[in-house]
Amino acid sequence: MATLQKIRSKGPLLLIVIGIALLAFILGDAWRLIRPNQGVQYIGSIDGKKISAMRENASVSFEMDCAHQLISGNKPCAFSFAYQSLMGQGRVQFLETDQEKLAALQQIMLHQTGQTFPASDYNLAKVLLFKLIVEKISAKKSH
Repeated sequence: MATLQKIRSKGPLLLIVIGIALLAFILGDAWRLIRPNQGVQYIGSIDGKKISAMRENASVSFEMDCAHQLISGNKPCAFSFAYQSLMGQGRVQFLETDQEKLAALQQIMLHQTGQTFPASDYNLAKVLLFKLIVEKISAKKSH
C-alpha cells in the first residue's frame, strides 16, 4: 500500500514518464530502421499504425517495471526474481497546438537535463506529442 501511495504522490511526473516511455516505444522502431544491418518489421510514425490506432481509440494500457534482481537459490527451483511493476489503463490525449507542444517539451527537457531551451530550438511542426491520462493504476513489488 505504501508503494501505491508513493506512486500516486508522483502523479504529474508519472504522466511525463509514461508519455516518454510511449514515445520511446514508437520511436524505437525508427531508431532500428536507421541503424545499418538491423531487421525491422514495422515503424511507428506520425502516419503509422500505432498513431492511427491511438487516434481511433484513445484507450490504452501501459506497464513499466524496474528494480530487477535475480534471487539465488541452492537448487534450480529455489531461484526467483525480484521486481517492481506498475500497470494501468488510461486514454491518450494528443497535444495539437504549438503552445501545448512547447510547454510539454520544455517540461520534459527541464526534467531530463535540468536546462531550459528557447522556443526557437524546437521544430514543433515535426513533433507529435501526446499525454497519457491515467484512469486506473496498480502496482506490485515482489520479494
